[in-house]
Amino acid sequence: MAGCIQDVDPSELSKAEVYPLIWDSPASLEWASDLFTPLTEFFQGAASAGHAMLIWID
Repeated sequence: MAGCIQDVDPSELSKAEVYPLIWDSPASLEWASDLFTPLTEFFQGAASAGHAMLIWID
């Protein structure tokens, strides 16, 4: 698993009903990890350029 996800318990994600509701699958954290790499790079690039990020979770 990639290094960006540590100390994450998939059962806690399921219990909290974190979307998407796939956390009962053994490969779910690996799948999520693959998505966090480009997202992390995007945020790091914005921060390096001095840009703010606005996130709206509805």
